[in-house]
Parts: sequence; C-alpha cells; structure tokens
Amino acid sequence: MPDVDHVRSADRLFERVREQLAQGRYRPGQRINIAGGASEFGTSATPMREALSYMVGRDIMHERRGEGFYLNLLTANDIAVLYQLHRRCINLILRSPMRLAPPLQPIAAGGIWSIFAHLASLCANRVLFDLQRYLDDRLTLTRHVERSQIIGIDEMIADLCCAIDHVDRVSMRRISNQFHRQCFDKVNEFMQIITR
Repeated sequence: MPDVDHVRSADRLFERVREQLAQGRYRPGQRINIAGGASEFGTSATPMREALSYMVGRDIMHERRGEGFYLNLLTANDIAVLYQLHRRCINLILRSPMRLAPPLQPIAAGGIWSIFAHLASLCANRVLFDLQRYLDDRLTLTRHVERSQIIGIDEMIADLCCAIDHVDRVSMRRISNQFHRQCFDKVNEFMQIITR
C-alpha cells in the first residue's frame, strides 16, 4: 500500500508545477528536469517523478525513455481546437442538471478557469466533468497569456459569478462563448507569446 504522505506530496507537486505552467514559466516542448525540479520545490526525486508522471497521464507532457519529461508541443491549430471543444463542453455542462452552488467568492479568485471547473463539478455528468478537466489541463500553458490578452476578463468573471448566483444559464452561456471566442480569435497571438 502506498505511503499516504508520499502520495499527497506528489499531488501537491503536481499542483505546484501546474501553477508554474499557468504562469508561463515553461514553454511547449521544454524539458522538465527531475533533479532540478526536486531541488527547486524542496523535495526528493521520487515525488517529483511521480508528479511529472501524473502530468503524462493527464496529457500535459510526455516521457522520453532515458531523456526525461517534456511538455507536449501545441500548434495554433491544436489550441484553436481545444478552445472550441472546451466551449462546447461548457455549453453541454450548462444544459445538464446541476446541484446548487456554494458561494463563489473563493472560486472566482482563481480566475475564469476555476469557475469553469466549479461548474463542471456541479454537473451530474461525470463524462463532462472529466472532459472539462482534460481540456483545462491541455490549455494550462495559455493561462498567463489569457490574463493579458483577453479584453474585459475581470468583468467576464464578475458577470459569470452573478449569472451563477442567479442561475441564469443563458447569461452563463453568453459569457462563456464571449471568452472562448476571444481566445479562439487570438490563438496566433497566444502561440507567439507562449513559444518565446
């Protein structure tokens, strides 16, 4: 049976590395060194390797035997397709039965993707929940670009929270579509920034 503290350590490392990806610390195709990552995060190589393996399982990176772990390459077309799929996924979630939502203040602080994840968690459809998480993971590298390139993102977040509070699915869908449309329209700009 695995050591519970060891598993938690790998889970925490996964989240920390994922945060670094969302902040633009790494580029598509970049190698992530196990020893360097373990040193940077103040841990041993084993939990670091497990966290990176978890990212392989979530299709964020791949492992080259004998070489290490590399972030998956994304083309502009890949990113465009992922945004289109995510928009469709959120629209399906908004058409599905949902449980009542708790207050959104802490969730909104995490940004629009935290709100999308929250909506998916309220959905009774596990397939849509898993699909939203997969697409969220695949688009992690674009987070820092979205914050600087999407016009009115703070207003979208506030409006989306208000729509959720009022269970206004039409407004939720409109705001989600507005966000995804802007992302889709700026895919080439996103690519230039994340590959620098």
